[in-house]
Amino acid sequence: MNFLLYLYILILFNLTKGKTMKRIMVLLAVSALSAGTAGALLPYMDTDELVSRSELVVYGEVLSIESFEVADGAIYSRATVVVDDFLVGTYDDTVVEVIYPGGIVGDVGMMTSISPHFETGEEIVLFLFTNDNGELVLTNYAGGKYTVDAGKVIEKDISLNEFVNTIDKANK
Repeated sequence: MNFLLYLYILILFNLTKGKTMKRIMVLLAVSALSAGTAGALLPYMDTDELVSRSELVVYGEVLSIESFEVADGAIYSRATVVVDDFLVGTYDDTVVEVIYPGGIVGDVGMMTSISPHFETGEEIVLFLFTNDNGELVLTNYAGGKYTVDAGKVIEKDISLNEFVNTIDKANK
């Protein structure tokens, strides 16, 4: 698949006139070809390791998402999650705010290959720890977020109950 994409972009590159357009085509080619390796940038962590590196593991629903820009121009997002169950650890509230890289502020968007994707209303299991700024962040970036749909953990292809049992075993 990557070879065919590369060939297609190479053909378009040769048909394109002008340096600016060719630079855009090179950027598109690099982006497209590296997109398939995004998963390779995150180290694999099994459930045991995710649990051992996390202060909190929660099951809940995304209430809202807000993006913001920091002083250096980077864009981050804050997902507000209503927690239905604390699977590991305790917290002062039933709502947690999770900070992660990427988002859209005005007309400017930023995303990294390790950024998770959240949707309002989405059911999720999150593996979390507190960073040096006192913010809750995902353990292993996008690798610490699991989507639940109709009682099934999509990324693991198992039921939520099975996943919760695996987390419980890892926490003992």
